[in-house]
Amino acid sequence: TDRGMLLLKELRELDQYRLELKPCTVILFSGGEDREGARPVILQAAEGAVLTFDEPVNLARGQIGRLARGTLPGSVTIRSPESRPGAADQLEVVTNNVQMTRERIETAQPITFRYGNSYGSGRDLIIHLALPVAKRSPGGSPAAKQRLPGVASAELVHVDRIRLQLDNPKELAPAAAAQDRPGTPSLELEITCQGPFKFDFERRMATFEDQVDVIRVPTSGSVDQLSCQRLSVYFTQPAASSSPPAKPSASSAPDLRGLKVERIQAQGTPAVVLAPSYAATLRAELFEYNFLTREVKIEDRQKLMLRYQQYDVEARQVEYQFAAGGRLG
Repeated sequence: TDRGMLLLKELRELDQYRLELKPCTVILFSGGEDREGARPVILQAAEGAVLTFDEPVNLARGQIGRLARGTLPGSVTIRSPESRPGAADQLEVVTNNVQMTRERIETAQPITFRYGNSYGSGRDLIIHLALPVAKRSPGGSPAAKQRLPGVASAELVHVDRIRLQLDNPKELAPAAAAQDRPGTPSLELEITCQGPFKFDFERRMATFEDQVDVIRVPTSGSVDQLSCQRLSVYFTQPAASSSPPAKPSASSAPDLRGLKVERIQAQGTPAVVLAPSYAATLRAELFEYNFLTREVKIEDRQKLMLRYQQYDVEARQVEYQFAAGGRLG
C-alpha cells in the first residue's frame, strides 16, 4: 500500500482460516505525506508468522478476510533509522513470541529497547491499538482505502531499568541556549520502579508508577536522587525541525521523529529530592521542571520544604526560573 509493504519468501495455507509466512518482514512508513518524506519502521520475524483471518482464505481467488489475530513465535526485531543524520532518534526493539489481535500487540517475554541514546529493558509488553473510524465516500459507501490501526499507547508491565538521556536543549530553545555555557554535557538518568512504564503516543507522555527512583548517573562525585510515586516525562518535537509536521495517515507507526524531553513532573506523599551536587534537598507533593524554559514549580497542600545551600524555604507553592552563571533567577 502507500503506507506499508509485506515481504516474505514462503506462503502456506495451514487451513481455510490460517496462513503461514516465512520469514516475515513488515515495513510501515511514519510521517510525511508519502513514502518520499516518510520514515520507515521495520518489523522482522525471522521464524515467520501465523495469521488467522475471520473468513475463509482463498488465495486462488484473492479472497483474504479481515485479520483476527497473529502469532510471531520466534525472535522479533522492530527498528527504524534516524529521521535525519545526527537526530539521535533511531529506534530498536528486540523481543520474541509476539501475539497480536485487532486491539493489541503483546508479549510476556523479556524485551530490550533503545531510542536514540536512551535505552531500557523489562518484560511483558502490551501495545494498545486505536482502531480507525471508517471514512465514507460522498455516495455513502465506505471509502475504498482501508486505514490501518494506529498505536495508542505502550505499556511495559515489569521494568528492569531505563536509562534516559536528556540532551542539552539548545536547538529547541534558542533564547535559553544563549545563556548556556558551550559544551554543556547531557544529563543521564537511571529510572527504576515497581509498577508499569507507559507511553501515550497521542500526548507524547511517559509515566512510571509505584516506588519510582531516579538517579542522576554521575561521572564522579556524589549522586543526586529523586524518589516519588509517579513520574511523568513530557516530550516535544522541535518546531525548527527540518521534517514537516506529520498529517494523519493510514500508518500504524507513530511519528517519533526528533522527540526531546520537554519537562518532568514528580508526584508523591511526598516526593523527595536529594541533590548533594547542588547542595539542595526538597520534600513536596509535586515537583515539576521544564528543561526548555528552566522553570521549576513546587507544590504541597500543607507545606513544602526546600533547602538550597544556606537558604530554607517553607511555603505551599513556589515557582522559579533559573538564570545562567549562578545569577538570581
